[in-house]
Amino acid sequence: MSASQALLNALPPRTCARAQIGFFDFVCKPLFLHFTARFKGAQPLLTGLLDNYAYWVAKAAEAAGQQGA
Repeated sequence: MSASQALLNALPPRTCARAQIGFFDFVCKPLFLHFTARFKGAQPLLTGLLDNYAYWVAKAAEAAGQQGA
């Protein structure tokens, strides 16, 4: 198991998902948006990133729903 997997496994599901979303918002999305604007052939990378982002948003909503239940 990698160090990042161990860290994510140690966090509660809602915290883990929110951490991922924050990282995407602060680092990944701006980087990929600028990169793909310059290099049009890299558009599939942005598509994959946005799919992954949607996954974590759904996980955060799921965890919030479970926590509220």
